[in-house]
Amino acid sequence: MEIDSYYIRNLCVRFPQLEDNEKTKLDVKQKWYDLSGQKKRDIEEFCKDLTAMANALGPDGNIIIGIDEKKGEFIDSPFRHSNLKDTADLQNLVVKRIEKPLHFDIEQVKLDKEQVTISIIKVLRSINKPHTMRIYRKYDKHDNLENEIENYTPIRRGSRIFTANSFDYELMFLDRQSIIPDYNLAFLPIEQEFPYNIKSDKGKHHITLTSRFLVQNTGRNPIAITSTRLLLDSISPCISHINASFAWTGKVWVVMQSNVMHASNYHFPYHPIIVPHNEILQLRIEFWSNDLNTLSLADPMLKLWREELSNMKQFTYAISVNTSSNKTFTSEKWEVNL
Repeated sequence: MEIDSYYIRNLCVRFPQLEDNEKTKLDVKQKWYDLSGQKKRDIEEFCKDLTAMANALGPDGNIIIGIDEKKGEFIDSPFRHSNLKDTADLQNLVVKRIEKPLHFDIEQVKLDKEQVTISIIKVLRSINKPHTMRIYRKYDKHDNLENEIENYTPIRRGSRIFTANSFDYELMFLDRQSIIPDYNLAFLPIEQEFPYNIKSDKGKHHITLTSRFLVQNTGRNPIAITSTRLLLDSISPCISHINASFAWTGKVWVVMQSNVMHASNYHFPYHPIIVPHNEILQLRIEFWSNDLNTLSLADPMLKLWREELSNMKQFTYAISVNTSSNKTFTSEKWEVNL
């Protein structure tokens, strides 16, 4: 279903009259969740709403941001009001908190007459349900912690969210068996080593990490991967001069067969990776850190990076890819013990 300006204007009028069961896969919010970390409650509620929608039975779901259903008014709500830089940061946030990859797209519709932008979070029908929040922390309106629930599985029924029971789990397993999505990728790591190197590009030196993994197209249509990111987290020993979580951008890739490269080096975004329907590719991707794009060989920071990368003993990581159809797919989190 295409959500355009006509649909949104019509929804603003009729949403209060919808039956409760019509709201299972449709939710409206007045404004964006603050995902910057300043409001912990907003991050938890965003993840809960997203997970509950993905676990709900039925087709794709939509969370539409920028509608005041009580007043029947629109509120300007572009993605930037989430206080995140881009959708990749949103994917990183979700991967850290939700078990099993769930897929969603962010779309924006501009209403010229009202001079507002409405955001749509399209939550794709999931073949990985049930999805579970590793820890759900409930905060009051003043951002004070009230309760913590481990392995929390929310599910949306009508306009309300409940904790999934045994009957819900059975229905989720039955529902996902009937799903053959138009687009879907599955990932599997094939080694736990991340060799690093120093590469030079236009006079600047970069530290790179290399990862090998399998990617399978389980959807109906071919998929063209146009960019990739390596999301590292929970690094031990901690790398002291960077944030706890950071991402590396895929730059050079090859397809491998029987551990032997059968293609030359290709570069994103000029050479996308084409994954045909129902095929599995073994990829080797070189990830470059955008945090280290101005180093010289004499820079002491380069030596520090090499030492700390060599000393990494434990971390978790995920692979995130963008496609030519503007869809983002993210693997589950994998733990590495070196």
